[in-house]
Amino acid sequence: MLAAQLTAVLGLVLTWWGQQARDSLAWWVVQVACALTVLAATGWVVTWRARRSVAERRVWTLLSISCAIYGAGVLGTVLFSVVPGAAGLLEVPAAISAVLTFPLAYRAVVRWSRHGAGVDPDDLLNGISSALVAAAAIAAALVYSAPQSTRAPGQLWASQLSWRQQLLDVEVAAVLVLVMAALTSASVSRLHRDARLWLLILTYALINIGAVGALLHGGVRPSWSLPIAALGLLALTAAALLPVRFVPTDASDPVKSTVGAFGVVAAGVAVIVAVLISDLPAVIGLCGALAVMGSSVRLLINLTELVQLATSRRQALTDELTGIANRRALLQELNTRLQRGAAFELLVFDLDHFKEVNDGLGHGAGDELLRMVTQRVQPKLPASALLGRLGGDEFAVIAPVIAPVLAPVIAPVPAPARAVSAGTSSAQARTAEHAAERASGALRALQAAFSEPFRLGGMSVHVDLSIGSTTCTPSSTTEPPKPPKPFERASAGAGAGAAAGTGPGDEEPPVDAAALLRQADTAMYEAKRNGLLVVAYDPLRHGDTRHLLSLVGELRHAVGAGQLRVHYQPQLHTGSHQPGDQPGEHLGGQLAGVEALVRWQHPNLGLLAPGQFLPLAESHGLMDAITREVLRQAVAQQAAWRATGRDVRVSVNLSAGTLLDASLPRSIEALLVRHAVPATLLVLEVTESALLREPDRSLTVVQALRALGVQVSIDDFGTGYSSLTQLRQLPVDELKLDRAFTVDLLTDPRAAAIVANTIALAHALDLRVIAEGVEDEATLAALTRLGCDETQGYLHAEALPAPAFDDWLARREALLRTSSLAARIGLVGTGAAGNPR
Repeated sequence: MLAAQLTAVLGLVLTWWGQQARDSLAWWVVQVACALTVLAATGWVVTWRARRSVAERRVWTLLSISCAIYGAGVLGTVLFSVVPGAAGLLEVPAAISAVLTFPLAYRAVVRWSRHGAGVDPDDLLNGISSALVAAAAIAAALVYSAPQSTRAPGQLWASQLSWRQQLLDVEVAAVLVLVMAALTSASVSRLHRDARLWLLILTYALINIGAVGALLHGGVRPSWSLPIAALGLLALTAAALLPVRFVPTDASDPVKSTVGAFGVVAAGVAVIVAVLISDLPAVIGLCGALAVMGSSVRLLINLTELVQLATSRRQALTDELTGIANRRALLQELNTRLQRGAAFELLVFDLDHFKEVNDGLGHGAGDELLRMVTQRVQPKLPASALLGRLGGDEFAVIAPVIAPVLAPVIAPVPAPARAVSAGTSSAQARTAEHAAERASGALRALQAAFSEPFRLGGMSVHVDLSIGSTTCTPSSTTEPPKPPKPFERASAGAGAGAAAGTGPGDEEPPVDAAALLRQADTAMYEAKRNGLLVVAYDPLRHGDTRHLLSLVGELRHAVGAGQLRVHYQPQLHTGSHQPGDQPGEHLGGQLAGVEALVRWQHPNLGLLAPGQFLPLAESHGLMDAITREVLRQAVAQQAAWRATGRDVRVSVNLSAGTLLDASLPRSIEALLVRHAVPATLLVLEVTESALLREPDRSLTVVQALRALGVQVSIDDFGTGYSSLTQLRQLPVDELKLDRAFTVDLLTDPRAAAIVANTIALAHALDLRVIAEGVEDEATLAALTRLGCDETQGYLHAEALPAPAFDDWLARREALLRTSSLAARIGLVGTGAAGNPR
């Protein structure tokens, strides 16, 4: 097809070149045949492209229709050239085809560079107005070039121009606007690298050359105009045959369209002024006036679209329920402040137990509570702070840093709804007071807003909140704090940071708006898990990195793949510890039991401590599965020990979610029966916070466990919400004193008094007491004097795998037997032998 078109174009050139045969019938037949071939080939190729290209189908469909109309005009011109008496109408078909083709070709050019919707998505009003202005300007130039004697003031029509020139004026103006529109598309969009657009511009330019020549020569079209137009159609064919390049189109922009419309209005006004101050024909001023009217209408449409755009953008940045900023607006504000290099803090908070409000009072009441929270918090914030809703019951506050920020550690700030428990150590109390003194204005505003109950549905509702805080300073955006290498031994209180730290060789991702939100969100969830008011993000603990999700997936797989290992830490009776023994080989008391502690044998990272993965398990719902796996392994190990003639009491920690499972007693009973282990040898440790999460359900499960004979222990006693009423009602067997008391036992008289009274209270209730974290001889002696029943800690031994524990126990029993024998025969004094309990 391309070869046929090239041959036809060559034929047109040759017939034009052979001037002597111009008026012969043969020349006319050859010319018509060549023109038909060019038009048919171009139409077929453009139609083929329209069918093949899905992304540009509308563009090429418009161009194919334009080719058909233009071809009809060319054939009309050729036919009129040989019809007797029709030679004077040669310009009529071309002018009519140009007028009819213009809207289609203009829309094709506009649609090639952008997509849009609305009243005038293709900007056709601007195109038609531009053509009118161009026609008026060309006519004015031609009239001025005419002799002065032909011009008269008040003239209505441009009589200086023949009707052929007037038709050519319209044709030239239309094609000129098409060329300018295509050039504009190439300059303002990403199409300037697309050769097809430049071929289209060449097509319009070559087609227009003949009309320009006719306009300048009194309306007579030059003989070379047809071969030149055929070359233009050949360029269009080449554009259609070139491979499609994917160039993303921009959305229709009312601002750019407004600029174009303003330019047309200015040009139209200039034409009208020129007509008023000169003797130009009135028809030229009429074209200018029509152009001004058309572009003015376009400006009004743009104004309406801009108002709608502003409204939609405002709605896109506003939370529909509360009327405050939404997540998109918060991210936008964070990016703006990051670009300015301003120091600011981000607080993310949500409402505790919001689901209970929804379930108990209905979703309407929940929505009303969210609106009331907004109305109460907003006025209390600093003027430059921004309050937004992230979704659900989760909010965020962006505020400038105007005071020392919170230290990057867990900072429990006391609030009326969250008093510090009676068991809080003096160090913790000082930390809480210090954090409260350093709290920012935004944090104080939140505390003040939630200090009073909310009136909801005719009742007063007290609402607590959990807050996560992160701070961004100019230095932190360029030099983010580096977390430690992954999976190092976690210190006391370490969370997911160690587990989620950046891997070796990785770089900390740059601080951006999304990263800041993740940081604050991570801190907020830690505050919620630990019953704290606020937690400040710490990269050393929280480790907000790209490896977190991958690690969670690996942990989920590890539960069922046998990668979890259970180690056992001994619990010894007090009263006969040998001061001179080496660490790990103490001759204190007899073995009372062990605590089962989980480890993760990671295939690549080695043995991971609990603090390196349990926080991840808690935040991703894996604690129940891990708890049940530890129970399974611990009871199986008890059965193995019983097979060797040794009954070992094993304590297993229960997660809060597992404690609320009504099927737990039946599962444990089946497990004990399967391994033939007495229920009295199993101790289940629960924390105070887990017991108080849903007291009624917890009490039911604990009572069912005690009915089986399983023992129940309150773990970390005194560090949560200690309640004597709960202690009286719960059927528990032991209390475990948290290491916070043993650490301060020798240095803080108040801590010693609390420990002494707790032990006395437990004994009065017929409960045994185990002290955790015993790491030195003096602490063990003090606990023994206070009457503590059992101790556990590194002073005796660390948590060991079952084979290593068996070896430790065998050596210890041998040493105890040697010590006992020596005491009986008088080789060792009673002071050295101790007093086994």
